[in-house]
Amino acid sequence: MNKIPELIKKLKVLYVEDNPEARESTSGLLQIFFPDLVIAIDGEDGYNTFMHTENKFDIVISDESMPKMNGVEMLKKIQEHNKDIYTIMLSAYANDDFLKNKTDATINALLMKPIDINEFTALLKKIEIYFGSVKI
Repeated sequence: MNKIPELIKKLKVLYVEDNPEARESTSGLLQIFFPDLVIAIDGEDGYNTFMHTENKFDIVISDESMPKMNGVEMLKKIQEHNKDIYTIMLSAYANDDFLKNKTDATINALLMKPIDINEFTALLKKIEIYFGSVKI
């Protein structure tokens, strides 16, 4: 892998996943790129973590299907407080119409589970461009 851009390493990320095995494996990958990673165990925990964390998050990465509050519902609630948050949805069963049908929340990117490293590194380039054009 190429050197991780300094801009990517400075981003604060909230990762929300209810499945313990997926949470452990994916968080290991995410921490390589995003050292400032906070983990939540479901949508309700993710929303509460987002609302009660002193230093604001730059990115929310969330599973779509979770108990208590699904990923789309959580992102919608988060975006009521921060409409500019960059969001990445993870799904094991999404199809091409997934993002089109989720109009309640703005979703910047969709990644299929398990995460393909090539798709993930391509997304990192988009994130770098996005955050390079805004002040963090």
